[in-house]
Amino acid sequence: MFRSKFTPYALAAAVLLGAAGAGTVALAEGRGRDRDTAAEMQAVAAMRTTLPQAIAAAEQATGGRAIEAGVDNENGRLILKVETQKGTERQDVTIDPDTGAVLQVSAADED
Repeated sequence: MFRSKFTPYALAAAVLLGAAGAGTVALAEGRGRDRDTAAEMQAVAAMRTTLPQAIAAAEQATGGRAIEAGVDNENGRLILKVETQKGTERQDVTIDPDTGAVLQVSAADED
C-alpha cells in the first residue's frame, strides 16, 4: 500500500525537477530572442508612418481594400506590408516606414 502512494509522488517530483531544468535551458535560449524582439519593437515604435497611414496609402495606390497589414523584415530592414483586394485581384504593397511612400506594388502570393 505504501508503494502505491509513494510512486505517484516520486514520479511527480521527477517530472517537476526535469521540467525545471528544461525551463532553465529554454529561458537561457530565449534571452537572445528577447533582445532581438526588444530591438524590433523599438524600431517599430520609431517608425514615422503608422499602420493606418500605410493602409490608406496602399488602398489609394491599388484602388482596393486592405485585407491584411503588418510589419515585415526584408534583408534586415523593417518595412510596412499591406495586402489589398479589388474584386478577385490581390496585391502586395510595400510601404516605406519613414516616408509613407509606396515602394512597390506586386501581385499577391496565393497562400
